[in-house]
Amino acid sequence: MTTSPRRRTANRSESPVSPPSAEATSTPEPIETDQADSVDSETTRLPGDDQPDVITFEAPALIEPATPQPSATHDVTVLRETLLGALQLVGRAAAPKLGIPILGGARVEADAESQTLRLACTNLEIGILQRIDAHVRHSWRLVIPVKIWTDTIAAMPHEKVRLRYDPDTLSVTIEGMGDAVTDGIASHCVIYGMDADDFPTIDDGSAMESMLILNGETVRRMVRKLGFIVGDVDRHPVHASVHLVSNETTLVCQATDGFRLSQLTIPIPEGNGTSFDLMLPKPTLRELGRIVGDSGHVTMRGKDNGNQIWFTHNDTTVISRVIDGTYPNVERVIPSTFQIEARPRLSWLTSLVRQARIFAENSVVEMTFNLEHLTMRAVTRQAGAASVSMPCRATGDPIVVHLNIEYVRDACEAIELDDISIQVASPTSPVVLREHASDNFMHVIMPMSPPTSK
Repeated sequence: MTTSPRRRTANRSESPVSPPSAEATSTPEPIETDQADSVDSETTRLPGDDQPDVITFEAPALIEPATPQPSATHDVTVLRETLLGALQLVGRAAAPKLGIPILGGARVEADAESQTLRLACTNLEIGILQRIDAHVRHSWRLVIPVKIWTDTIAAMPHEKVRLRYDPDTLSVTIEGMGDAVTDGIASHCVIYGMDADDFPTIDDGSAMESMLILNGETVRRMVRKLGFIVGDVDRHPVHASVHLVSNETTLVCQATDGFRLSQLTIPIPEGNGTSFDLMLPKPTLRELGRIVGDSGHVTMRGKDNGNQIWFTHNDTTVISRVIDGTYPNVERVIPSTFQIEARPRLSWLTSLVRQARIFAENSVVEMTFNLEHLTMRAVTRQAGAASVSMPCRATGDPIVVHLNIEYVRDACEAIELDDISIQVASPTSPVVLREHASDNFMHVIMPMSPPTSK
């Protein structure tokens, strides 16, 4: 005689932080002795064992979680493309791998008064807020796993989506709203979220005072000039920062990794800036470069001695923590006098770099500065060697210096003017590259030891 597995119904009073879990148990179903012996008596019984000739097993019982019953007063209607773009934007600041589940979520605030959705993600170093227009019937807040939410919205073919919030289960039901193209497709997805009160405090900084106003093109230029320098964060936290110093009329931006330095000086229109001296994480600069276009402006808010800075561009806000510490005095490593100053064309220099780096063993290249030519020589013992040169006007005395060819290539990509100058004080002194027609940008590269011959 056999017994049927017993099934226990789902407990609907589970914790709201995670999806309600259904727990099922089953009673082992015995197989009659004679049937067990005929099926597999050799594998279920060892010689000399006095155990019953019975095979037991547990049959899994699958119970689906309770379906949320969202209230019609908590629904939001929004364009799918608008919501998807906002999720992809703020999702870059999420940190699902930090081991804190709520940092892998996006906090959503539905505001019935302003008829907007406000989305926010943070990794505790930077945060991104985005506001989008929506039709909101009732205000509510929730934290939703940003990846599964983004993937769900991206997979829907509908023009609009409806979000229905269930406060009892802390879930949101996503429904696709059909149009002429998708009349035959019905989409209904449920995502369980987390309490918004557990999300780190993050706001748009609108109550903070303005520190600086920059146009979008200037911000993107800062990214091109400084964003390519990445330092060893674990050994030198300062190398993972961007140093900003303002004296109300000029903004000086600096970034270094210990082997090279970029410095950009930006004039500030009268009345658009205040004095400050602070360090920001380099990811803040990179995110601003992705968000800001060449048009519009960016408003920087906060306090000089505060621990957070807000950058606002249209409906997007980037929040950055301020790095504690003192930035090194980089001015003392920049030579004030030079043995030679060369004036190569940037396009020709870039061509030489591309050829020499193919043969540059350990990325070391020898650069010889003469009064009329600049020559690069690179050697790879197993493959061969390259020697390339170009016409170059220079003043001073000839000199030979060894540099990291990858650093020279990065500098060439950051420089925008074809007329540049290269200043060398000695074979062991930093090499300075400038845009000759402008004193606003300077790039400094530390020399390397010449390769040893074997």
